Amino acid sequence: MVGDISPLRAVHARLRATLFGDIWLCHDTRDHNRAVAVKEVRLDLARQALARNLQLDDPFTESHTLNMLQMLGPHDNLMQVYQHFEQDDSWFVVMEYCEGGDLWQALQSEPHNRLPEFQALPLFAQIVRGVRLLHANGIAQRDLSLENILIGHGDDGATNTPEICDFGLSTKADRVCHERVRKAYYMAPEVVSGMKYAV
Repeated sequence: MVGDISPLRAVHARLRATLFGDIWLCHDTRDHNRAVAVKEVRLDLARQALARNLQLDDPFTESHTLNMLQMLGPHDNLMQVYQHFEQDDSWFVVMEYCEGGDLWQALQSEPHNRLPEFQALPLFAQIVRGVRLLHANGIAQRDLSLENILIGHGDDGATNTPEICDFGLSTKADRVCHERVRKAYYMAPEVVSGMKYAV
């Protein structure tokens, strides 16, 4: 970890690399050692990359979106962010730790890498609830993918609750866009072709 947040959180393991940093498994020593995920974004790397390519995940956009989501309060189908802050030219996002990993990882352990319909339909309905809340509050996530759906626990303790995460490509929901953003294999045809599209 480049920045130092150790006075508040004990760092245990690196969960994965990201475009501009890493995500770490930590325990919040101020809150009964609750397991949290801490995303560290090296802002120097982000600034350099964004100067060359404006269609990358933007931590500055994500920070703005997270502020909006925090004002809405927790929702079962959106990843819960406890706090985010800048320190030592890094941006840290302290969020809920979802032990189930992401939906892509979950599908890898299923026969033929897919869920039976009776399991897929409730997951899909919950994802739609999260998207509906975003759109109702003027947010278009624009990078909805299996990798950006984490598997967590709902407020009622239910397991396998899908939670939308990663808002680095988000924009206002009423915008007409032309940028070719998101992972290529998830792009809609109009995005691939460079046509204008409504979000």
